[in-house]
Amino acid sequence: MRRKPSLRLIGKLKSGVARACKRNFIMWKSNWPRRRPSSSASAPRTNERAYAARQKIVGLEAKIAELTSKVEEAQVETAAKQQMEVELSEAKVQLSTKDKDLQAKDVEIAELKRRLDEQIDRCESLEIDLEAEKVKAIDAEEARAVSTAALNVAQTNYSEAQGIVDTLVSEAEWMRTRE
Repeated sequence: MRRKPSLRLIGKLKSGVARACKRNFIMWKSNWPRRRPSSSASAPRTNERAYAARQKIVGLEAKIAELTSKVEEAQVETAAKQQMEVELSEAKVQLSTKDKDLQAKDVEIAELKRRLDEQIDRCESLEIDLEAEKVKAIDAEEARAVSTAALNVAQTNYSEAQGIVDTLVSEAEWMRTRE
């Protein structure tokens, strides 16, 4: 006696092709002979039908295996795509962290430049003050030289005047003593 066809293999698949195969199988099953033909004349036709059905089943099983492998490949590709997306998101996080670090460094560099400019301004101000002090020192040195020269002239004049006064005093005493 013949066994009825089974949907166990086809029933496990969920894809659209599997559903179409299942529908075709159900239609084919509904046409399955419920009783055995009594005449031996129909036996060759039944064998041909069984052979054709077996060939169709083998073809469908091959198609099922092919579709299963395609589904597995798609799942592997999906997993690889998800892994790449995770890596991409991690790279984006690292990039944003580095951007934040760079922004902080830019702020720090700007602060250091500002402080450097302040130091340069201070140095320029001190240089100007130093130049003014040098000019004052030169002026003071010239004034000291002039005052030293004036003092020397005054001392010389004093010495000459003292010499004249001493001479006059000694002459006046001589004149007094002579009187």
